[in-house]
Amino acid sequence: MSTAEFLSRTAFDDIITSLENLLSQVQALVDSLDPVNDAQVIADFQALAGALTELMNVAGALTEINNVEAALTAINNVNADLANVNTLVGALTELTNVEGALTEINNVEAALTAINNVNAALSNVNTAAGNIANINTVGGIDSAVTAAAAIDTEITSVAGIVSEIQTAASNIQAIIDAPGFAQAAEDARDKAQEWAAKAEDEPVETSPDKFSSLHYAAKAEEFFDLITGLTNYAGLWSGLSGALTEGNVVFHTGEFWFLLEDLADVTTSEPSEANTDWRLLT
Repeated sequence: MSTAEFLSRTAFDDIITSLENLLSQVQALVDSLDPVNDAQVIADFQALAGALTELMNVAGALTEINNVEAALTAINNVNADLANVNTLVGALTELTNVEGALTEINNVEAALTAINNVNAALSNVNTAAGNIANINTVGGIDSAVTAAAAIDTEITSVAGIVSEIQTAASNIQAIIDAPGFAQAAEDARDKAQEWAAKAEDEPVETSPDKFSSLHYAAKAEEFFDLITGLTNYAGLWSGLSGALTEGNVVFHTGEFWFLLEDLADVTTSEPSEANTDWRLLT
């Protein structure tokens, strides 16, 4: 075995030094634990352990404690007003009675305006009470009073023309006859309108037939057209071509037709009652 396989003395010295240092640290730790073995320290630890249960209870009630803290202002307000609270407790019976009558109280509140109005009109109420007999009499004809009240403006207007009403009363027969005269006037007006404008071929009166001015004007126009046609007869429409002037008469579909407009080409306008270029001669 070579000398290289053995530890040097210097290496042993280092190990010894490290062990001595470790011994010093252990001794220091032992020294630091000596005060814990002191009787007072042990007593303090025991007292702390005894208070630990109360501390845990406080920790469990922490939410309630926080709630109390949040309501602290309100609690202080109640405490400051404690005398009134005690008074309220003393009046609890009366408050219960008020609660039982709450419906009646609300009814009174709802009718408060009407109550105030009655109070303001109390003198009038007293006056009415003194005239109750007359009020009862009026009550028996309340429907008539209501009807009169609904037309009070008209009643006032009639009162303002009482002299005219008296004049009308003295001429009542003429007033009664007036609608008949008015109807006769309307009938005469309607008859005059018939004599003036009743449609052609519709008699105004019968046995014998009598016709309106409009009827005879139409007949005169037709007669004029007929006479004109006899002098301006152009022949069969189907045999015509080219231009044809207003006033000419043609024969078509068994009837005579009077031309009302100049035509550039007569073949483009066939006579018929629907064609406004032509009028049927009857």
